[in-house]
Amino acid sequence: MNSKEKTDNREVIPVDLSDHEFLTIARMAHERDITFNKMVETILWNYINETKNKIPTLTNEVPRE
Repeated sequence: MNSKEKTDNREVIPVDLSDHEFLTIARMAHERDITFNKMVETILWNYINETKNKIPTLTNEVPRE
């Protein structure tokens, strides 16, 4: 086992995409010269980072209106 295998703690997440969504992401990846999977990973991390403070927890409840 090499050092990369020891630190790789990624999970496999199935993603259901329409043909249009797939082609859009494939073009984005091509423009950045990265793999399709890396582009999906980047999109997911961006979404997580944008919304992590918006996700309610037991100590951070959503204010009631």
